[in-house]
Amino acid sequence: MPRDPLKQLLESADATAAAPPTLADLSQRVKRRHHRRRTMKTAGVAIAAIVMIAVPLLTLAMFPRHSSPPTNFVMKNRPPTPTRQDLARLDLIAELHEQTADRLQRATSSTQVQPVPVIVADHDIVLKQVREQRDRAALILIYDADQAAREKQTTRALAAYRRTIELFPQTHWAAVARQRLKEMPT
Repeated sequence: MPRDPLKQLLESADATAAAPPTLADLSQRVKRRHHRRRTMKTAGVAIAAIVMIAVPLLTLAMFPRHSSPPTNFVMKNRPPTPTRQDLARLDLIAELHEQTADRLQRATSSTQVQPVPVIVADHDIVLKQVREQRDRAALILIYDADQAAREKQTTRALAAYRRTIELFPQTHWAAVARQRLKEMPT
């Protein structure tokens, strides 16, 4: 009688199959699986911790906030070292400021304001300085008027030229202002 092919297949599979696992083998497999899972969890936590520490450190390394240069670092654009003249000038300025502060303090502490003595070394020097300041002020007015004329603001330019003539009539710049007024379209 012919054999059933399905039954024959099952018998041959049973013959070649390994013996079923025993209870000891099963417990070993469960322990190994548990150990692998625990190792994977630990590795995941360790990787997350490393990332959480490394990212801020890398950010600080790439974009330092207020890092000071190393001690052997040479600054290329460092300001020059002040000379003795610079230091002497700064000392003189500091002394003048201190004297001014003392005078102001004395003036505010007393009820009567005392006039500040003016030391005039030479009358001609003072007159020369006043003339220079007057010429500078007139020049500034002329410059402002010229600027207004270039910007097509004729009203402002005319006013500045007239003010120069009015305030500084005896200067070279008043003559310049008169000439420019003649040249301007009205």
